[in-house]
Amino acid sequence: MKSSKTLGFTWQDKEIYPIILENEQMQISLTNLGATLTSVFMPARDGSRSNVVLNNDRLEDYLEGEFNLGSTISRVAGRINQGKFTTANETFYLDKIDGNTDNHIHGGQEGLNKKVFEINDLKVQANQATVELYCQCLNMENGYPGNLDVLG
Repeated sequence: MKSSKTLGFTWQDKEIYPIILENEQMQISLTNLGATLTSVFMPARDGSRSNVVLNNDRLEDYLEGEFNLGSTISRVAGRINQGKFTTANETFYLDKIDGNTDNHIHGGQEGLNKKVFEINDLKVQANQATVELYCQCLNMENGYPGNLDVLG
């Protein structure tokens, strides 16, 4: 279920909001910024709930931080040596953002972790809830050829 409470934040001229799925035992929270999992509260033995997800305290940390905690990684999870690859005799040059190296990492400067996803599908039933998020990466974004439709 989409929460009506906004985070009071916009990115790329789009509203950022939480999505909370909950039942009697657990609560899962994510945000449409990067289709990011922000918390999973599970029951403890004493009856309390504990968050079992490593997360940031502030939304701004997801935009400014160097880590992709809970976020959807981009077209590649890992490094591409020297920030380039060749396919069909054509070489593509990617963003190089891996510290002091010459490598490309996790899809580039503006990876999926910085995209605002839309709710594509939401189903709430008596014993189950699912949400499907969508965004599009355009041709040559971060150096990658071809459009990419992402469902998360």
